[in-house]
Amino acid sequence: NLVCAFEEAGGGSVKLVHTPERARAASLPDHPGFDILSIRPGGVRRCIEVKGLAGIGEIQVTDNEWARACNLREDYWLYVVYNCATSTPQMVRVQDPFDKLLVRPFTRIQTTESTIISTQEVGGVRIAHAQIMEVGEI
Repeated sequence: NLVCAFEEAGGGSVKLVHTPERARAASLPDHPGFDILSIRPGGVRRCIEVKGLAGIGEIQVTDNEWARACNLREDYWLYVVYNCATSTPQMVRVQDPFDKLLVRPFTRIQTTESTIISTQEVGGVRIAHAQIMEVGEI
């Protein structure tokens, strides 16, 4: 994974926390609002939400992810990987996206299958590619 490799190259101790089981193993709530916890040298914490796109376009961040971005501020990072379906993906990083990005709200209906098929409304925000490129670090 490009993001994990980047963090490890920077000296980070990386934990994947994108499932309830992994989040609990890292002493986090079941749905922490981010995918990766990286502890950098000096104890600097990065709570990283990863979004990948096969090409280039806007991304969607859920209400839970956006709320965590609001609460964690400087510790919260949004890593967007564009062109991840190609041999030349491009990663853009935004620290404190709640402060730096303009967003548009969205809602959608999501159907999930496990033992029982369920439908729920999911909300969040949309962020344009141009916004991320303007404030992000490549």
